[in-house]
Amino acid sequence: DSDMGWQPGALPEILALPESYDIVGGVYRKKGDPPNYTVHSKPGVPLQFPVCEVSKVATGFMRITRSCLERVLAANPGVNPFQHIQDPAVANGEWSEDYSFCIRAEKAGCSIWGKFDIIFDHVGPHAWRGRASDDLKHLTAVAA
Repeated sequence: DSDMGWQPGALPEILALPESYDIVGGVYRKKGDPPNYTVHSKPGVPLQFPVCEVSKVATGFMRITRSCLERVLAANPGVNPFQHIQDPAVANGEWSEDYSFCIRAEKAGCSIWGKFDIIFDHVGPHAWRGRASDDLKHLTAVAA
C-alpha cells in the first residue's frame, strides 16, 4: 500500500519463503490506538513467530504465488477475488477486500501465512510504527 513503510531487506525476506506458503503477508498495525493488527488467527493453530499459518492477513505487504492466484481465479470465475464478501456477523456487514481475498484463497485450497517480525510504518495523521511479534509475543493466539 502507498501508506506503508518497511525496513530494508523485508521484501527479499518474504520472497525467500517457500513457495508452499501460497500467501505470505506482513502483519502490521492498523492506523489508530490502541494497537490492533491486520491478521486473524487460524482456529486451532497456536501463534508462532516469526511466520505462522493464519486465516486472514492484510494485503498491504503480501506475496501471492502464481499457483495460488490461478486457483483463486479458477474457483471464482467472473468474480473479482478482492470483491467484498457480505457477512452480517462482521461489524459493518462485509469483509474488507483484503480479508475477502483470503477467504476465497482458503476455499480454493491456498495456505495463508503471516510474517510477524517486520517493522512497519502505517502512515495516516501520524506514523504508527511497530513489529507485531513485539506487541503480540505474550499471546498464544490472535483474536479472530
